[in-house]
Formats: sequence, structure tokens, C-alpha cells
Amino acid sequence: MIKQCVSCLFYLAIVFALNGCIQDVDVNFADKDQTYVLNGTLDASQETVTVWLTKSRPLASDIAFEVVEDAQISLLENDQKVGEFTRSDSSAYLLNYRPQPGKSYRVEAHVDDELVWAETTVPSSPVANIRVAQSRYISFYQIQLSDSKEETNFYWVSAIGYEGSEEAGNRNIACAVYSSFVYADDFNQTHGDISMYGWEHEYYMRFNDHEIQGKTVDINFMPQCINRPITIFILSVDTSLDKYMKSSLLQKNREDLSGEIPIAYSPFPIYSNIHGGTGIFGSVNSTSKVFRQVNHE
Repeated sequence: MIKQCVSCLFYLAIVFALNGCIQDVDVNFADKDQTYVLNGTLDASQETVTVWLTKSRPLASDIAFEVVEDAQISLLENDQKVGEFTRSDSSAYLLNYRPQPGKSYRVEAHVDDELVWAETTVPSSPVANIRVAQSRYISFYQIQLSDSKEETNFYWVSAIGYEGSEEAGNRNIACAVYSSFVYADDFNQTHGDISMYGWEHEYYMRFNDHEIQGKTVDINFMPQCINRPITIFILSVDTSLDKYMKSSLLQKNREDLSGEIPIAYSPFPIYSNIHGGTGIFGSVNSTSKVFRQVNHE
């Protein structure tokens, strides 16, 4: 059965990019003043919107991030206020509301006479048929994607499964995606180890619909480093979240090559769309399918 990915799937999938939802966007140097850090993602499959608001800290500091506890945070849909967030015990701000595809949203945080805000438009759910396919020598996963010509789309494909046995409970994103899909972005791409898949993409395979807009395409690929049951998913993200995820992966690649400092403290310019602060406020829609046995759903 194909369904929308649940929120936990999405956050697990980009845990490397949203690690702590605070640290990756703290790009201030030690001599700079603190700034507000606002993070949140609208998930069209969920009925609760969650945002975090903290203060940044100097790069060399080991103090804890300061949670902003007294902010007044609102969500607007197409310029109409739909509700105010309530702070939870976990330091997050929550709003019981389900965002709708195609609508534009604005988050506004009022704190200390300052306004921190950002906007996003929720993309439509990917129209995709996900299955196991078979060539002469090997089986693989296939996503048959029907792209919408009414909107510009940014897609991210990967899988979540278990490292080792399901009983061990160590669920993670694929370490790599092998594919020869010609429209894939090469920013996280290296030559693959399996001859029928020309390229290896770290964690995700990303592509936009510039050359496939309004068309139906088959995406053949194999996730690596995880075992069944496997959840295959395709995310459609807004422009801001797309830039944030891509810049986060580029930063991780740089950190892996340098081996010097962790991603959370690197001054690499991670993308931000927050006005009056830093961080990310984006949106996602998704389609997924779980496979429990080889060649069977």
C-alpha cells in the first residue's frame, strides 16, 4: 500500500541535516552577537506543526543552546492567521493544525520586541507507483513518477531500513543510493560499485523536474547498508527546504573530507530563509511504501 510518509520517517531521513534542529544553522563566529534560530518543517501528512526557537551560540562555546521560552509564535495561511503555538515540555512550540498542499504559510515569532519570520508553500504529494522490479540479473526498486506540470518540484529519493536485524531496532537511512537515473543531481555523486548502476549518491538521490515537467519517468535504484523491512520514499520539498538539505549535505561532505571539525560547528554557509534570525522553515509532502520480503510487499 502506498501512503504518505509519516513525520517521524521524514525527520529520521534528514537527521544528519536537522541534527538537534539547532546546531547546523549556528554559523556565527565567537565575536558576533547572539541571533534567534527558528526551525520548523510543515509536513502535509501530519496534524501538528512543530517549531523550535533558540538563541545561537559562539562556535567555540560548549554551553547549551538557550531555549526561548516566552515567544509569541503564530501561523498564517494565505495571510490569514490560523492559530498560535503553545510551548511544550520538550522546548518545542506546537500547533494543532494540518497544512494543506498548494497553500502558502508564514510563521511569525514575536520575542523581545523583535520579529522573526519565514514563509513556505506546501508542495503537492508525489504521484508515484513504488514497486520491486527485476532485470535479467538483479532485482531493484522502481518509482514510476508522474510529475505535475502545474508546479516546480524538487524531489529527494531514498529508503529507511534496519542496520542488522529488525529485532535489534537500529533503524536508519540508507548510506547510499545506487542509480543510473540521468536527471539526478551530481552534487553528492560518485562512481558506483555495481555495473548496472553508474552512480552512487550519498544518502539521497536528488533531482528537479526541469527536464521532466509533466512527464512520467521510471526511477530505478538500490539503497545500501540497510535490511528489510525497508521503507522506500520520495519527498517533494519546497525551494527553501531543498536548498537547506543540499547545503547541509555539501557541508557534511566537506567535513568528511577535512576530518577536522564536526558539522555542527563549521562556519560553512548552510542555507537559511529566516528573516530576523537564522534557521529553516520549509515544507514537505511525500509518498512511501514498505517492503517486508524480497519481491513481495
